[in-house]
Amino acid sequence: MTIGIAMPFRERLDALFHESWKYFLVSALSLAVDQGLFWILVHFSSLNYLAANVFSFSAGLIVNYASSIAWVFQERRLASRRVEFAGFVLIGVAGLAVNEACVGVLVSGLGLAPMIGKLAAAAPSFAFNFISRRLVLFTAAR
Repeated sequence: MTIGIAMPFRERLDALFHESWKYFLVSALSLAVDQGLFWILVHFSSLNYLAANVFSFSAGLIVNYASSIAWVFQERRLASRRVEFAGFVLIGVAGLAVNEACVGVLVSGLGLAPMIGKLAAAAPSFAFNFISRRLVLFTAAR
């Protein structure tokens, strides 16, 4: 089912709910990749936790894009997959900025362990990414 403007409100709400839980599952998989790689980089390399965050977040972003277009979002605003991917990455970079700021504040500011700070930062970046991607990339063109 696609979420079109002519669709009755209740059907649009149901479709949005289904996209949301699917995106949550895709994000959980992406988060597992992100957290796992972050842990490896922080514990087994000399990378600073903020640098490790950039690499692990990027790996999660790729998993998220592939899973989102395959399973979550039915509507596509852009015909070009390259332009769509570029938009996805740009939103991801903005989401990374949200994530980096949260991790930095939680670890350096509040003294949390890097893994705990990274995990806590997932919620605001998840919300930002889902809303932005849904509104900018994965709605029907009007």
